[in-house]
Amino acid sequence: MRRRDVLAAIGVAAVGGAALGQALPGLRAMEAHAGPQTLRFLAGVSGWGLPAAGPAGSKLLAVDFFDYHCPYCRAMEPVLDSWLRDNPDLRLIFAEYPILAPDSVIATRLALAAARQGRYLAAHRWLMRWRGRYTAAMAAPLAAAIGADGARLARDMADPAFGALLDRVKFAAARLEIQGTPALVSAAGIAEGFLPPAALATLVRGLRDGIGTRPA
Repeated sequence: MRRRDVLAAIGVAAVGGAALGQALPGLRAMEAHAGPQTLRFLAGVSGWGLPAAGPAGSKLLAVDFFDYHCPYCRAMEPVLDSWLRDNPDLRLIFAEYPILAPDSVIATRLALAAARQGRYLAAHRWLMRWRGRYTAAMAAPLAAAIGADGARLARDMADPAFGALLDRVKFAAARLEIQGTPALVSAAGIAEGFLPPAALATLVRGLRDGIGTRPA
């Protein structure tokens, strides 16, 4: 399947996104945004130290830009979980992109701190289900919920290294002209907004075609 066909098919099902509280079109036109710059980003992002699920070094790679306050991101979380289960050779990188509220940064820091204890996915799911503001005081209940060391979590979330990583993600988003969340970046292009299971299945089929493989 050609890349423009993949993104056209996805666009039929994409239903919205969030950017600073505003609605977004479900899909960015692929032809303008799947060029060398996007491919360079994909070639290098695995070395940034962002949390990820799926086998390292996989040729099937996608990057999810999201914000914990984004309702579309919350709706996408179980869909992406299923996508990973259905495609065990897929590598999904979680690009924490806290743009919707000041306390989104706190949620991001909690998640990244949990990643240092091997608890990222559990923390990610817990934070996605939280309703209300995120605060540093949430380190203790989060740690208890995911089986992490609370004192270490509270200490690590203040690490300046996380600030540098978030700046790098924000710079990349600007270069890729990502306007909001969620945004799924892959070799097929950039899709913004909620993608239902059928759209993700179309996307992964296109990625497999692009690397010369087919689903079993």
